[in-house]
Parts: sequence; C-alpha cells; structure tokens
Amino acid sequence: MFAVGSICLLLAATSASVQGSEEGETRQHLDKACAAEVVVKGFDSTIDGLFTMSDKWINNRGIYKNKGVCLSWNKQSNHWWFGDCKRVGESSGYGYMHEHARCPYDAATFKSAGGKKVEGVYIDTHHDLDCAQEFTLTGMGENMDGTYMMTNIWTNNRGVYKKDTNKKIPETKLSWEKIAILLGQSMDADEHCVSWNRQSKHWWITPCNIIGKNQGLAWLKENVRCPYDGTTWSKSGNTQKNQHHRTECFGKKKKYKICQSKKKMFFLHEYFY
Repeated sequence: MFAVGSICLLLAATSASVQGSEEGETRQHLDKACAAEVVVKGFDSTIDGLFTMSDKWINNRGIYKNKGVCLSWNKQSNHWWFGDCKRVGESSGYGYMHEHARCPYDAATFKSAGGKKVEGVYIDTHHDLDCAQEFTLTGMGENMDGTYMMTNIWTNNRGVYKKDTNKKIPETKLSWEKIAILLGQSMDADEHCVSWNRQSKHWWITPCNIIGKNQGLAWLKENVRCPYDGTTWSKSGNTQKNQHHRTECFGKKKKYKICQSKKKMFFLHEYFY
C-alpha cells in the first residue's frame, strides 16, 4: 500500500513537471537576436507595459514576460502572440503582431485575436512611450539648457532623457547599426541627463553617471509623470519658473527614428544587447 502511494505521488509530481513545461524551455542564455526589453502602449491595461526577455524559449525564440502575460513566437502562423504564460507558443491570446518578423518590434501592425487591425498600438524597443521622445528646456543656464532626448535606458521604472550634444549623423555608407554604435550612447559624468527619483518623487537634472538619485544640478518641484509637465525647477537653493516644451517624434514604428525640432535633425538609436 505504501509503495502504491509513493508511485501516485511520483506520477503527480511528473504531471506537474510536464504542465510547467508549457511555459517554455529554460536555457542558460537569453535570445540575443532581439532586444532584452520592449514596451507596448495603446491596447489596454492587460498587455500595456514593459516586457522583459526571460530565460524561457519556445519555437527557438526567446519569450518576453510582463506579469502574467507573455509575448511569444508561434511558428505555424509566423506571428508574435500576446497570451497567457501557460500557453506560450500557441496561436491564441489577446492579439498578435501581423508581420512576420524575427523580433516583435520589427512588426508594425497589431491585430486582435479575431484578426481585426487595432489602431494606435505601438511596440518599441525599451523607450518610455508614456512621455514625448524629446523636450526643450530653457532658463536654467547654458550648461543645462537645451534639447533632451529620450534614451532607452530606464531608472525607477521611467525612461531617462539625455541632453543632445548636437552629434550629427556622419556622412558614411555604414549600416544604421554601425552608425548607432559610432554615435554612441554613453552615460558620462560630463553629460547631463534628466531622470526620475522614486523616493523624492522628483525629476532631477544630473550628471549622466548618477541617474535616478535624489541629487544633482536641479530638481523639478511638481510630482508629474513627464518632466515637461511641471514648471518649477530648483537649483542651488533658488526656485524659478522655466520654459520647456515637448516635441513629438516622427516615425514611432520605425526601428531607427529621426526627429525634427527647430530645423535640426536628431538621431534616436537603439541600445544594442
């Protein structure tokens, strides 16, 4: 009798193990062919948010996760599907990216599970889509005034802006990937960034090597989602009103984006993993 009970327990454990395998195959490395994080915006609260590449694989591609929702590849339909993490790799769920693409953000059309195109849904490589991709700040002095561009670096669950240094797109026949690396996305002490500090609930202008901290050159008094939504900056013990405005980014669905502001061209590039 004891032996039969042991066998039953073993079978139950085996069954649970098989069920868990539905979440995908665990590998020691991530899917380096795609960015480690993507942001989805414009569908609804079910899937909107930050998806992070996990160590799970299905159909020979990495699986992205955002809480209980997974973004995985279905090889029969050749689509990236948003669905339950217990059913990764299946052609079912909340919706899918229509184009056949190696990585989900290389597709541009989101469709519901029924195949209907859904307008206004964006999937991007790690950029914070809740804020504009650039804004201009004036009135803080020459070292802080200027145009700040959204990077794909995050801190305290918000995107980090970096002051544009007027780097030009080089005259070259190099690929976009090589140009992005050439321009670089360094985060050095002699460069200025705008980042969110969660403890103080303030946006800070800081050297780029200390982003996310409750210290720096100046801070925004208002508790707002994006830095241009506030008006009162404080620096060196002085509080003053400053002018800043958002400039929308064109071509959101493109992998590499060029934004235009005041007749100047700025290059937004990806973070390469």
